[in-house]
Amino acid sequence: MKLLLILMVSVFLIGCAEHSKETQNIVAEIGDDVKFTFDDLQKYVIDWQYHIRYKDRREAYREALDAMVTNQLKRNDFFERGLDQEDHLIQSIRRIINEEMVAEYYKTQYVRKYNNEDEGMSSIERFEKDKKELIDEDKLIWNNKALNELFKWSENPVFFRGEYRDILQKTDNLVILKYDRGVVDYQECIRFFDDVLSPEKLSKINEEEFKKYFLEALRTDIIVKKAEELDLLKNIFNPKTNNVAIRNQIVYLYNVAVIDSQIPVPTDEMLHLFYQQYKDSLYYQLNRIHIYAMIFPEEEKANEIMQEIRNGIPFEETTGRWFVRSFIRDRDGRIRSYLSPEEPFLGERSFQLRLNETTGPVKYYDAKKEAQYAIIKCVNIIPEKQLLFDDVKDTILEDFKGYHREKKRQEVKDRLWKQYDIKIYEDIISKRIN
Repeated sequence: MKLLLILMVSVFLIGCAEHSKETQNIVAEIGDDVKFTFDDLQKYVIDWQYHIRYKDRREAYREALDAMVTNQLKRNDFFERGLDQEDHLIQSIRRIINEEMVAEYYKTQYVRKYNNEDEGMSSIERFEKDKKELIDEDKLIWNNKALNELFKWSENPVFFRGEYRDILQKTDNLVILKYDRGVVDYQECIRFFDDVLSPEKLSKINEEEFKKYFLEALRTDIIVKKAEELDLLKNIFNPKTNNVAIRNQIVYLYNVAVIDSQIPVPTDEMLHLFYQQYKDSLYYQLNRIHIYAMIFPEEEKANEIMQEIRNGIPFEETTGRWFVRSFIRDRDGRIRSYLSPEEPFLGERSFQLRLNETTGPVKYYDAKKEAQYAIIKCVNIIPEKQLLFDDVKDTILEDFKGYHREKKRQEVKDRLWKQYDIKIYEDIISKRIN
């Protein structure tokens, strides 16, 4: 009895320790059923390159967590709004869903059942064997005329970029293939291209490759139908899905349906008004300079290369290794790196150059406080000036859309964060980062 009591206490203490360990790893919660661990956050930071996009590590993790939680809220709202029932919306990712359905069918019907080996055959080998047997290739009847037409059309690069729909709908609906379960004609071919299997799976464009494609598409289509009969769609198409491809596509569709659909279609008058509102900021062109830079840790080597340039060897032909750097000068005179978080080590000297002028060595101290020696060449200068409407008429439409998209995105984010019960554990994040 005493031994049993000791065992029960031990199990209880171990359980408490494991629960405490898990709790200490949770960085965010949405309601009672969605939890994000620090491991989830760290993976998100790396997968989406937040550690590269943000110089400060804390900022990188903070921005990544914000995006990770917001995207989960969008997935929740996607299903609560019933957007998963909107066929016109889902159609755009139907092929991705079907590809993932095949993977889910394999996982549930083969990996779990056969545990990778059964009678000397691995689960993937058994799956491929069963898949091949879905179509009796001895009973296939191919229409060479249809295959030849497809081959000729596909020689045009735009055919597989969507042109196939228009061509196949307008031509006579030829049967491509007869098999033991039915036929595949041009209309079915459109469905295969759109929904079942990407025509990019064709390794080469010829009639034999088309035959292989149609057999693979047929088998894939049959497996998708089997997966639907087993109701496997709910395993991958739900708010909390772990399927990465589907997770990303749900967010994409949500943005299309809820954000992009709200962007106004501008008139010419609206574009002119937009220009007037933002001409002093968005359409004020700051002084910008672009340089090539060769960087050396030793001054002697830098002097040697600079002498070669003075002797007439073009900058680009000296070492063959140089970097592009760009700098911008704000209205207050502050110089910063353009489209880069890097400190503008060479910025001040760069703005002293004329177009195509080379100078050096320029001594500076890098982020590690180590002396470096640079030879720089100015390759482009963009002057400071007020842009006119005519200067931006080719880009202002996208600027207008981008402005309203960002405005709507922020409105949607604010609404979602108020709509759901969200807890963020900053102390856990800080502790784990440190």
